[in-house]
Amino acid sequence: MSVLISIIIPVYNSEKYLYQCVDSVLKQTYSNLEVILVDDGSTDLSAQICDEYAAKDNRVKVIHKSNGGVSDSRNCGLNIAKGEYIAFVDSDDYMDLSLCETVMKIFSNYNVQIVSFDYIAFKENGKIVNLSEKIENKVLNKEESIRELLLGNINSYYPNKVFKHHIFDNVRCPVGRIWEDLATTYKLFLKADNIYTLNKKLYFYRQHKNSITKTITEKALVDIFVAKYERYNKIKDIYPDIAELAFDDLALEALKLYDRSLWSEVDKEWLCKAIGFLAENKERLLSNRSKIEFKLYFGFPWIYKRLRLLKHNIVEVVKHINQKTNS
Repeated sequence: MSVLISIIIPVYNSEKYLYQCVDSVLKQTYSNLEVILVDDGSTDLSAQICDEYAAKDNRVKVIHKSNGGVSDSRNCGLNIAKGEYIAFVDSDDYMDLSLCETVMKIFSNYNVQIVSFDYIAFKENGKIVNLSEKIENKVLNKEESIRELLLGNINSYYPNKVFKHHIFDNVRCPVGRIWEDLATTYKLFLKADNIYTLNKKLYFYRQHKNSITKTITEKALVDIFVAKYERYNKIKDIYPDIAELAFDDLALEALKLYDRSLWSEVDKEWLCKAIGFLAENKERLLSNRSKIEFKLYFGFPWIYKRLRLLKHNIVEVVKHINQKTNS
């Protein structure tokens, strides 16, 4: 008998896309599924649609709860999931109908705990966005998978992966933080002995104006910095040889947070940590391989500040002109 896959779908005001999303799950060629719809306090017809699916398909379970965000919804789904395998779908996206069957064949043939596959990102008008993975069909050990993650060849995105359930033991998404995938995927990779990367597009990721990845707010910048700060401090002790990749990524994120503080309010505690990190690693950042941003930041701070503010002001003017042109 085939093993059970639990598919967790956080739902918030997704009535426009929800039918396409859930249908793509229920019509999978692999049918032994538990579909967990977590209604996160929706104010549109999403909650009703969830209940409709539960009434007509006994594989569907619905959780109705007050609004707590994607992390909280994913955690609620994980807490009741009974499947040996876990997958996630965002409620404005959809799956290839062969996704589960394809991935389960890989789990059957290889001793891996995670399968990461390619995806197609597209805009509302149907235009394809080139954001796919840079992966080959192969098994990666723990260190290799972390390296590929840090290089950006594998991203931290949950929905283009299927996990063995036990990988989530003692790992949950940080509630209240944005970019929760970034904060946790490396932890899951560290718990997996091997992962399989599949160069096949099995997931369809819809980008629209409300997509979280399209909105880099002050909070988002802080949460990204916090995730990369935690990631570097964890990986440097386990894999010092590849920790340099995490260091470089964190340094650039610290600089972005400082830049935003020049014209916006950002969390003071984490801003201080970002500035402190840059100061503590000044010599390392000014090495021959250093980017010009760090040479300016440390060597000519007043010029760096003026250039950043000038760039920001120009961007804002262009945005204003575009808004007036399109209105």
